[in-house]
Amino acid sequence: IIQKDHPDYVGEVRAMGEASRAISSSLDLSEVLKTISLHAMRLSSADACGIFDLDAARSIQSFDVRHRLSVSLQYDLPWFDADRGLAHHLLGGWHVNAIFTAQTGSGNGVLYGSDTTNTGVGSWPDMIADPVLPGSERSVQRWFNTAAFVPPPPGRFGNSPRLTFHNPGFNNVDLMIAKRLGLRKGMNAEFRAEFFNLFNHTNFRDVDNSLTSPGFGTITSAADARIIQLGVKFSF
Repeated sequence: IIQKDHPDYVGEVRAMGEASRAISSSLDLSEVLKTISLHAMRLSSADACGIFDLDAARSIQSFDVRHRLSVSLQYDLPWFDADRGLAHHLLGGWHVNAIFTAQTGSGNGVLYGSDTTNTGVGSWPDMIADPVLPGSERSVQRWFNTAAFVPPPPGRFGNSPRLTFHNPGFNNVDLMIAKRLGLRKGMNAEFRAEFFNLFNHTNFRDVDNSLTSPGFGTITSAADARIIQLGVKFSF
């Protein structure tokens, strides 16, 4: 917390930062064990292919966000607060709120789904190379190394872990500028201008992860573009 006091200036900036890093790997086996319980035969290919080889289900988790930073700001503008008259009514009583968020992407993996073992259970693909591309090689058309996955041969499940790469990350700034207005005793109003995704940054989201899809490896959607919202709040 940073606070500065002066007879003519009172400002307060509050910054709350949160950074998290994984201390240990999140293993998808936890989800598998929750599903197994006493009814192992209810396990689906989304959790594990072979119930007698649960080690094959070990992988990163879908909630595996390795890094996250969140900073919030609240600032009361000190201009003309001590004045009276027109300048105070027009230029005083303003405050700013902002939230900055930056994080890496969540875990994802490649789907195949065809029954290669004649057991009624869809298989994962075979992984024959590292699916993670260097940052300089990732693009909307090729987010991960699609050549790293091939269909498994008949008679066995694929050897790919359930989740093998991470989705695109997220970077966003939201801003609110507001002005308080004293209408009469016991009655106040606040004008608010809110900007979501202030800098109109493109945050990619979903990746086509189906091995049999024509768009395999491409990014198929993005979060909302900038949204501006105006409003007035009355308190009485």
